[in-house]
Amino acid sequence: GSRPVADDISVVVFITDMCGQGGGAAATPQQLQDLFFSAPDNLAGYFASCSRGVASMSRTKTLVLGPVALPCNGSNAGVNWTTTACSLPDYYGWMFAAEAWAAEQGVDLAPYRHRVLLTPKGHTTFMAPGTPACTWSGMAILGPVGSFAGPTSSYATPGAYSYAWVAGDQWDQVQAWFHELGHNYNLRHAGTPAGGPYADYSSAMGFCCLRRCMNPPNNWQLGWGDLVKGSSGPLAPGATRTVVLPRQDLAAAHMARVTVDWLHTDEPVSIWLGYRQDVAPYDLPSEGRPGVFSGGVNIYSYPGASYIDTSNTQRLAILLPGRVWWESMYGAGLAVRVLSQNDTAAVVTVCRAMSDSELCGMGIDADCDGKVDSGDTDCASHTYSPSPPPAPPRPNP
Repeated sequence: GSRPVADDISVVVFITDMCGQGGGAAATPQQLQDLFFSAPDNLAGYFASCSRGVASMSRTKTLVLGPVALPCNGSNAGVNWTTTACSLPDYYGWMFAAEAWAAEQGVDLAPYRHRVLLTPKGHTTFMAPGTPACTWSGMAILGPVGSFAGPTSSYATPGAYSYAWVAGDQWDQVQAWFHELGHNYNLRHAGTPAGGPYADYSSAMGFCCLRRCMNPPNNWQLGWGDLVKGSSGPLAPGATRTVVLPRQDLAAAHMARVTVDWLHTDEPVSIWLGYRQDVAPYDLPSEGRPGVFSGGVNIYSYPGASYIDTSNTQRLAILLPGRVWWESMYGAGLAVRVLSQNDTAAVVTVCRAMSDSELCGMGIDADCDGKVDSGDTDCASHTYSPSPPPAPPRPNP
């Protein structure tokens, strides 16, 4: 279906005390309200800035509850859980217990799209210490868990809601909250082929806790960004397409997508392009070492035929002016060049090769080396002769 827009960031937070472990509640409701709305780099500003004003997180649609005193063990909705482990029944059990607590208090959870549980600090010290599965800074459900109308795959369904969990140690890191709420909108993780599924510092869906916005495919999923007009139609063999990419924060239409539909792969292969510069205070990919994730044109892969495709995005390369990138994972014969860039936009060409060397006299860049015909050394030995004129018409008998 058509993409909805992640515009209404309505959140209820359960601050938990897990039977006194880890020193009790990680933060007070007032501390979270400040983090969300009045701190210098607050979460509401983060959403507004990275969505160019599309996404709104407001005090009227944010409820911070607690501390909710959870016992060491419990059973809710048929799920037995404990606060000393971190398996799936435990995560859900804490959330079900918090929901039951809210019902007892007469709190209506229906208006809130996100239900977030904050653990005490040091959760790895009291939840199965040494278990790698417990070392998260946050967790969340991909897409909605359901709605009052029943299961749904779209967060835009009225009444749809989802779950997230934030570790007490990260309670004051706005990127941790931004990342986990992103999962509820079907975003998975942002990685690189060499660094793994979290290694893309050009997206908040990578590692905690550096402040940065989403990458272009994430923005497309959220409805925070669109394709530059004319940037994504079919690409014929030998064709070169020129695209002007506005800097990501300056325009809704700020990305290009090349659907590589000529490989007959099981899954569609889509290559995405976006131009990125650091913009303080929320979008600072350059502070995330190692690697360069800002200051040029980033290239990504994400199959993404639909916004609910929960595949990871992969940052494949960054290009500066005069540089060329050849797609190498699939052998698609795709070359991307950055012709120029300035403070507000970058000009790129996308070329689909049809041969390894120039096919001379055709007026196209068949080998995608950026040179056409006589401008290409492959054609230096070629002499050009105009086509013969058509034969004169025969006189009528």
